[in-house]
Amino acid sequence: MNYTEQRKAILKFCNDNSVSTLKKFEKISTLKSLFERLEKIKGVSVDYLYSDIIKKRIDIKLKEFISKEYYDSSNLYAFNCLEIELDCRKIPVRLVENWLQNALKCFDYLLIFIITEILKEKIKQKNNDKSYEQDVYQFLIEKDGILNKVGSNFRKIYNIRSSFVHIQYRDENGLRQIRKLTYKTIKRKKDKAINYFYFALTYLLLYFKSINIGVNSYN
Repeated sequence: MNYTEQRKAILKFCNDNSVSTLKKFEKISTLKSLFERLEKIKGVSVDYLYSDIIKKRIDIKLKEFISKEYYDSSNLYAFNCLEIELDCRKIPVRLVENWLQNALKCFDYLLIFIITEILKEKIKQKNNDKSYEQDVYQFLIEKDGILNKVGSNFRKIYNIRSSFVHIQYRDENGLRQIRKLTYKTIKRKKDKAINYFYFALTYLLLYFKSINIGVNSYN
């Protein structure tokens, strides 16, 4: 349950006259603790989300070397993810699509920063009228070494995210079919996406260290 939902649930709970004052106090304290935690990490949501996904505290300070316009935009989407769930492995099934949308946008800013500001290159578009998200991943896939692995894993995440957005697909005979999503299939897709995020961001961290940018210990 995200922060907004918890707040509504607790307010409803507190208006229930059959509930004791002590129980109401405990619920309010829980909400207050969550709110304080979110406020504390709001300015470094990208770093928190990154660390949560790879299951360890990152030892670089992203805010110190990623330009403000990229970091602030990335941070906004990261905070959206954290409002849904602070622990990415506990995302409610019904909120998986929303979380994936925000997480991809969050880390897309980091990837675009690498391409345009570090590599000083331009992303080729498949269509002159519209820029596609997957162009970023394809650009990295065409690189050698670490960036290739980063791009490959993000492409896999993108495909999972697309399976939620595009509920129809063409089968081998060219006929339209409906994607059947169940609780189990969504949970399985979520677990796969988190796993791909884990590898993508682990490789990305290795890339940051390989170019010796932003390497500052938190200890």
